[in-house]
Amino acid sequence: MVFTSRLTGQSQTTLPAAVRRLLQLEPGDKLGYLVEGDKVLLVNATREAEEETDPVIESFLPFLARDLETHADALEAVPAWLLTRARDLLERGAIDHNRPIDGAIDL
Repeated sequence: MVFTSRLTGQSQTTLPAAVRRLLQLEPGDKLGYLVEGDKVLLVNATREAEEETDPVIESFLPFLARDLETHADALEAVPAWLLTRARDLLERGAIDHNRPIDGAIDL
């Protein structure tokens, strides 16, 4: 089903009531835009963020912050060759993160 709305001169739009109900959007909620090629999927980013709380990450982040404070001298920049390789890969097009990895991987 396709719902439409018009873009204003200030690049704003009003979400149709049916879309707000489907996504359970309330005033002040955040919207997420998942871009896939020439299509955009609109999601309730407020609800998504609440549902995606990971207890492992929640305990790891404070640990990481303490470690960074304690060992700030051990931080190293990402090597230039790795940044160049990442940029080259991105320029080739979309990356399929679900595609199986074939063969040996050389990082």
